[in-house]
Amino acid sequence: MQPRIHDPLAARLSAADDRVQLSHWLPPQAGVVPKVRFGKHWVNVLWALPLIFVLLVAGVAIAQALRQLPTIQEFLVRFPGIPMTAQPVTTGFPGWLRLMHFLNLFFMAFIIRSGVQILADHPRLYWQRDCTPGTEWFRFQTAEPTDRIWTAKDDSVTIPSWLGIPGIRHCDTHSLANMRHQLTILAYEMNGAPVSVLHGAPLRLRCENEVGFKMVKWIAAIELVHDYADLGAGQGGDNEDHEFYGYRVPI
Repeated sequence: MQPRIHDPLAARLSAADDRVQLSHWLPPQAGVVPKVRFGKHWVNVLWALPLIFVLLVAGVAIAQALRQLPTIQEFLVRFPGIPMTAQPVTTGFPGWLRLMHFLNLFFMAFIIRSGVQILADHPRLYWQRDCTPGTEWFRFQTAEPTDRIWTAKDDSVTIPSWLGIPGIRHCDTHSLANMRHQLTILAYEMNGAPVSVLHGAPLRLRCENEVGFKMVKWIAAIELVHDYADLGAGQGGDNEDHEFYGYRVPI
């Protein structure tokens, strides 16, 4: 007598490597030097470095010249910027305050890394909330191609592992049982028309008993694995690897 298989679908699945090969899943893609849009023209931000230096030097020169004017000298004597009764401090900062400054800088580094990771995943900034392609004002990625669908995964750029947060970008996991739920679909149409790129074309997951970030847009690949413990940081997806949401955030 053969043991009863819990999931009939499992009997028809063939064995496969349950590891994500980064060279296939997310090929490295370098960005470009950041650019800022002025009207219809893009200007390399490296041109801003010598301009900022010149403006700083000019500002210092102007401040020194103004300081020599009698009116400005009289103003500085009348308003020295510190209370006349202020006691001079010669002991420096206490040890606990120095430690707090160090801890603040240490934890801010994680916040900065999160921001860099997000910017690398979406290397364009927009003024409008619709984020229409071609309307960005800042980018460090090339212009979007017009001859094919260009997804967020295509647009993301690779950053060094020491700078970004470890994990696999644009990856999420679901159970087979939940994917067979009556409220789960793979959507390629919306309101009788092909789903738009902004809504996740060419293919988007709709899983109505999950939170929004679990409904992956711009699906590029679907892989069946035995366990997600070996994927990224092993928490079940990109968002779960980087933040705490509880156990897979079920509704």
